[in-house]
Amino acid sequence: MYHAKKTWLDKVIDSEQIEQLTADGTISPHVAQLLVQRGFTTREAARDFLETDQMAFHDPFAFKDMPKVVERIQRAVNEGEMILIYGDYDVDGVSSAAILWHALIEIGGMAECYIPNRFTEGYGPNEAAFRWAAEEGFSLVITVDCGISGIHEADVLKELGVDLIITDHHEAKETLPDAFALIHPGVDPDYPFSKLAGAGVAFKVAHALLDREPVELLDLAVLGTIADLVPLVGENRLLAIRGIEALNASERPGILALRDVCSLTEDELTEESVGFAFGPRINAAGRLDSAMPALEMLLAESKDEALHLAKQLDQQNKQRQDIVKQIAEEATALVEERFKDDRVLVVDAADWNPGVVGIVASRLVEKYHRPVIMLCHDAEKGTAKGSGRSIPAFDLFAELTKCEDILPHFGGHPAAAGMTLSSDDVETLRQRL
Repeated sequence: MYHAKKTWLDKVIDSEQIEQLTADGTISPHVAQLLVQRGFTTREAARDFLETDQMAFHDPFAFKDMPKVVERIQRAVNEGEMILIYGDYDVDGVSSAAILWHALIEIGGMAECYIPNRFTEGYGPNEAAFRWAAEEGFSLVITVDCGISGIHEADVLKELGVDLIITDHHEAKETLPDAFALIHPGVDPDYPFSKLAGAGVAFKVAHALLDREPVELLDLAVLGTIADLVPLVGENRLLAIRGIEALNASERPGILALRDVCSLTEDELTEESVGFAFGPRINAAGRLDSAMPALEMLLAESKDEALHLAKQLDQQNKQRQDIVKQIAEEATALVEERFKDDRVLVVDAADWNPGVVGIVASRLVEKYHRPVIMLCHDAEKGTAKGSGRSIPAFDLFAELTKCEDILPHFGGHPAAAGMTLSSDDVETLRQRL
């Protein structure tokens, strides 16, 4: 039997590294031990982590394709081309779209945003949406927080004569999309920090387009950075620190409206406010229906409009909580009855809401300390769609990559992934994993 048990592992601490960090007396032994445990083993690395007032953003043109991106966008602006920002329905995707939209509007661009519907289109680029964009006259599509897995869709857009710029941070497959340009910190070997969230990548593009640090967009960049659970080191740490400061000073109607519905006051916003108050409400729109109201709230120009939308998101979040509770109870019962001894839990049902199964999967990971995939069947299409969450010892994205023959559409990270497959292949996936 596979025993579900959490184990705290003591990391072996190198005493010489402790001595090196404490040599000049500025770092205590206790702090030095914490730093070493977190991988900061040299005085330079420790100083960079602790002295955040000395930190600076990397040059956005360190991305090898950034000059091409700026030139192409500027040409589109000068020639009056229509630009489509293609995002995602979670906090990171919505905040990324808002960041890029503001930057494009500031330089005089004609830009619109498109957020795919989780239920009818799924995650990432889809052929129907790209064909619609071409028919509507968009000559440049820029993805944010998605696109690195859209190989077929990139080919379709190229055949239609529309340029595609991909900005993303998700795990890449061996083959990359054939796009005009690609901004991805994990794929570009020239960029010095690989762990940016989608909002961080969009912030770098905005930085390059505006030829300055867009400090007025930090309150948006921090939303995706914290909500997407990227490691808060390097540039992410700087985005989080400066972003929280910007969030507290923000006059953006959408931020003020969120603060009101969450009953938070000025100077009270922290990373917990983003992760447990703002994030769930922004996510709620895309989990139950279209994510466009969440984006519209962040882009709202008046407090009244923003507050109306924020109240709508707050109500949806309450509905989402009830749905999650019910599905979690049903999923737990299924595990106890049928899958208790499985090393990877693949749990499926016909009537679950695909917008919330990722949350339930996280709860089951906590309960059983095993990787969990939650799938919802669509009887009409004969497909199962869902989300997976994992544990540090199991690279979920890598294992799913081994099952590409039965996974026509999937993407994500080592710790989380989304997927669609034929309902007939669910048992095969379960056995392989």
